[in-house]
Amino acid sequence: MQSFFDLVQHYASEKGGTLSEFLKEWDDTLSEKAIPSGEADGIACMTIHKAKGLEWESVIVLGTNWKFEKNNMKPILWVETNPDEYENLPILPIKRVKDMQESDFAMQYDEETRQIWMDNLNLLYVAFTRPKSNLVIIKEAKKDSTQASISTIADFIDLGLTGQETEEEESQETEEPSSSQSSDQPEKPNPLLPHSETVEVGFHATPVQLPFRQSNSSRTYINRGDDSPMSEFIERGNLLHEVFAHIGKAEDAQQAIEELFTQGIIDAEEREEIALIVDEALRQPEVSEWFSGRYELFNECTILTMEEGIVVQKRPDRVMRSADKTIVVDFKFGEPVNKHQRQVGAYMSLLRKMGFENVEGYLWYVTQQKIVRV
Repeated sequence: MQSFFDLVQHYASEKGGTLSEFLKEWDDTLSEKAIPSGEADGIACMTIHKAKGLEWESVIVLGTNWKFEKNNMKPILWVETNPDEYENLPILPIKRVKDMQESDFAMQYDEETRQIWMDNLNLLYVAFTRPKSNLVIIKEAKKDSTQASISTIADFIDLGLTGQETEEEESQETEEPSSSQSSDQPEKPNPLLPHSETVEVGFHATPVQLPFRQSNSSRTYINRGDDSPMSEFIERGNLLHEVFAHIGKAEDAQQAIEELFTQGIIDAEEREEIALIVDEALRQPEVSEWFSGRYELFNECTILTMEEGIVVQKRPDRVMRSADKTIVVDFKFGEPVNKHQRQVGAYMSLLRKMGFENVEGYLWYVTQQKIVRV
């Protein structure tokens, strides 16, 4: 409720307007605002992403019916080919659809499908490892109990809960707590365990076995709880890099920061800190020219090239083209090292081979407000 009052007060002081104008603003933008979680004694509601690195005594996971693959997502896969069969093209962009399973690229389709599954299961792993004592999962009942296909996380959970029993199923009993074991410290009562009694439980085994392979994105979620100075420094650099990657012109900065806040990646305090850093960085004369909007912009666009017979990807942070020159800029958030200049030099060489003229290269050490021409 306090967050709602804050939004109303901010709108009234910044924009004013009538009640109908406020309601329209609420429908357009304000209703999507994230509510930062504090340390209040109560229930903390947040996304799985926001919960990374945290833990509680009890956790309730809602909405486990998200799909492994969204219906509207058809990413482009860059697949290697036999150049003799594809007009000397060693690599092709193919839209990922089910028809790929019956094509020459079935292996690439299956590998991408496995990666999508692992990313979703890794995200589920993050959610399921937040509680200390109690995990409660709330999901919709399956409408068709005979349906064997798995399209959502809820289907996968059902598969684990209703896995076929083996002949070797055994019963085991929980051990009674020993009266000889005592502690000077009284145990904290668990509201979800009202009493303790001996119960007979069944052991269910399922033939389904999936290897756990941690994806890059879930590794970020899990490791964010590291409070070491180096981890915090690297994380701040990653966040700033993400912001600048989504800024075309200077006026896009606020929207890029708000997007991170809305997704729960940063809290209100971090939002203000990052906004100050970005605003100060964009005030540099040369930088303000780069973000003026006068250039044709290529933000983090992939360049494919061959190295020792292998197709590799290069992705400069920002390439800008005008009528008389091309500028490539790489953002850095640490101390200068020699390999940074070699990296930008390689980008410049590739752009010249692609036909770009008058190519200039720069290293922008954002937090140091230092620009180095390569």
